[in-house]
This record gives sequence, C-alpha cells and structure tokens, in this order.
Amino acid sequence: MTKIMIIDGHAHASGPFLRAEGIVKALDAAGVDRVVLVSGEADSEKTYSLPRVAHRFPNTDVVAWTNRLTRVVIALTRGVRHIAPGNDHVYQLSQEIPDRVIPFHWVVLSREGDLGELERLYEERRFRGLKLHQCWNRFRVGSEDFEAFMSWAEDKGLPVFIHLYDRRGVRELVGYLRHHPEAKVIVGHLFGLDDYVASGLRSERVYFDISTHDLISTRRILRAIEHFGVQQVVMGSDTPYARDALRLAIERVRSLPLSEPEKDSILGENLRRLLETC
Repeated sequence: MTKIMIIDGHAHASGPFLRAEGIVKALDAAGVDRVVLVSGEADSEKTYSLPRVAHRFPNTDVVAWTNRLTRVVIALTRGVRHIAPGNDHVYQLSQEIPDRVIPFHWVVLSREGDLGELERLYEERRFRGLKLHQCWNRFRVGSEDFEAFMSWAEDKGLPVFIHLYDRRGVRELVGYLRHHPEAKVIVGHLFGLDDYVASGLRSERVYFDISTHDLISTRRILRAIEHFGVQQVVMGSDTPYARDALRLAIERVRSLPLSEPEKDSILGENLRRLLETC
C-alpha cells in the first residue's frame, strides 16, 4: 500500500521551525512528512497568538482585516529587511534536512533588478517555489515587475504562493490568470474566495491555501471545495502565526465531511502532485 504524504504547505522559518531539530520534532509530533518553508522573522522563536475569529464570522473574509494590521506593523518595524536573510536561512535548513524541508524563495519585487540575482540564486539553490506578499512589499499585479517575475517563474515551472492585500489585487490576479493559463499559483489564506468564485475562474494550476485555522472558517473551505474541487485545495499551518497551528490544521481537515482519499488530497497529495511537475 502506497504511503500518503502529509505536507504542511505554508510555514515560516521561525518559531518552532527556526532550527532543524525543532522542525523535525514538530513534524514528527504531528505525523507530517514535509513542510513548505519560507523566510520568517530573523532568529525569533516566538509563536504568535491570533484572535479566533473564524467561528464568529464564518462567511467573512477576515484576512482583509488582518492585512491592514500586517501592513502597518511591517512598515513600522521595517520587516521587509528580514526577507533576504530569511531566504538564506531557509536554504540552510533545506540543506540540513532535505527530506523534511521544501524551500520556497520569498521575492521582493523591484529589488531583483533584471531578475539576474533571482536567476543566480535559483541556479545555486534550486528552491521549489516562490512567494509574493503585498502586505510586506507593495506591488501591483500586472505591473511590469510582476509580469517579468511571473514570466520567469512560468519559464522555470515554479509555483508562486501569493498573499494579496485587497480585492483590487484579487481582481487583477483573476485577469492575469485568464491570459496566462500556464501560471502555477497558490492563493494564500483563501483570500478573495468570493471574487474567484464569482469570476468563474477554473484552472487546474490554481490552488487555494487554507491557513490559518484561526482566520479561515470551515464553511469557507467547503465553499472552495464545492466550487473548485478538492484537488485544488492545500493544507497549511502558517506557523508561527497561531498557536498549535499545524495540529489544528490537520484536525480540521480530518473533520471535514469528505472521503478519506479526499482528505488525503488536501493534507498533502495535491501539493505533492504540483511539486512533482516543477
């Protein structure tokens, strides 16, 4: 019988995932095989508490609220300065425990020049995916920088995890994806779900991340599954942004009114299939 792979599809190299031994311990305790890791707060072992608002507002895209707070905090703390050294740290962790860490490279648009530096890093590190985050780095979907970056990612066959800031960004991404059906995108935190549904967008290359447990309701996850299919949904914890995030993420998927194979798809098989094509 083939073993089903469980993958935490979204976590940061900080908190319990700051060091290799912590990653192994956390993954083993949760029964998880691998983790998609991106840059995190430098040298921080802190785990953050989030308000558990998903159950109080099950139909609401509460990430829109947290996005505003995140952008303010990142601007005040100059958090963007952590991204590059965090990418270095993720690479080192992927070398220490290559069978547990799947490295994604966090890109700050307009700082990659003509993409020469990104090309150099890719040749050196062979990361498995990329990340963009509008709360940390203000860019426009459809801008020249964005178009050049996405073209580069598409040429490499790499998926791009995108955390958008507002509904305008969602609408712009829908427009981009209509004209670039080969782009592989993971939509962070189900943000903009209602707009994706209303747009009628259908693509086997667009996936929906369901982290974090405290912010994303079960009702919204089921809506995503109903519209896009179970094959397009991936489990993530967003560690360290929520306490006990990985265990709670897995428990929720296990509790969904789905067949066991469907639950296995969300827990890791969908992401494994995506990454096998990279």
